[in-house]
Amino acid sequence: MTANSAYSKVFSQLKLFDSSSESAGFDTIAMTSGASWFASQFFFSEPYYDMIVNGNTASLASFTQAWYEAYATTQDGINPSQPASCGPLEEVCSLTSLSI
Repeated sequence: MTANSAYSKVFSQLKLFDSSSESAGFDTIAMTSGASWFASQFFFSEPYYDMIVNGNTASLASFTQAWYEAYATTQDGINPSQPASCGPLEEVCSLTSLSI
């Protein structure tokens, strides 16, 4: 995700995301694995997109660090020696037909 953010910042500076620019040039974007983490933020999070396209390197680094820290909180309380649970996502898990 970090590498994708950095490359995208470069692409932004080259005006590749600016539809009014003659150099805009993405017809298709494909991704796998870690790039999917990046793409979900880039395509669906306006604050993240703005950091890539309009922000500077320091603001992007700060935003990405905050995102990683927020993600890490979803892992709190996970202990492999205890029975599996959804932890802070219990409410979401209860919406599925799967039981953990």
